[in-house]
Amino acid sequence: MEKLRASTAGWSPAALAQILEGYEFTRKKEARHGTFFEHPSYPEWSTVIIPRHRNLKNWVARQVLEKVERLIETEEKEVRHDEA
Repeated sequence: MEKLRASTAGWSPAALAQILEGYEFTRKKEARHGTFFEHPSYPEWSTVIIPRHRNLKNWVARQVLEKVERLIETEEKEVRHDEA
């Protein structure tokens, strides 16, 4: 994650897929132009589409970063709420 936070340039679809799968996102659908990932606990906001290109545009990596950070934040809030 630190590497993604440092730079959103030059990421491959496989590398971003590996990050998402590491945070328990699952492959929901293979489409003609890309792969849809979704976190099973938060399907209402966690969908990410990874296009099929060798090197992805920066916005794709930023989108992955935003979804993973939101997931981390949401899960931390739930833990704090459960502890209270």
